Amino acid sequence: MQRRDEVSRGRAISESVRERFANYRPGNGEESPSVPAVQLAPIVHRKGDEKSAAFWRQFASGASDRLVDKATAIYVVSCVVNATIGGGRGNQAIVMIKEDPTTVADVLSTIEKLCGGPGGWQTLQKRAGY
Repeated sequence: MQRRDEVSRGRAISESVRERFANYRPGNGEESPSVPAVQLAPIVHRKGDEKSAAFWRQFASGASDRLVDKATAIYVVSCVVNATIGGGRGNQAIVMIKEDPTTVADVLSTIEKLCGGPGGWQTLQKRAGY
């Protein structure tokens, strides 16, 4: 009975995360809503970005169609998956991210697949300072 409640609660959280992301509208100061995301420069990881909440916020609350450098996408997925479920499982990101060009939505989708639920999203939000 308790296991069924945990599964049900996990599904509810996962659905809530999907709904919030689907209904997200830019305007948090990170990206200008007047500039389409595809016109913004792709998100690229630079040394030290992993310590910056602003870097992670681009994934946690940015436009889903914003482009991401493929190496950056792999880095982000790997970091989040390893922090969430450990065991070096983030290395699977290299296989999972095939799309070119890669978008924020692709990164989030890969994180969700590899983490098997909302844990990856929660880790990403913590890194983003939410």
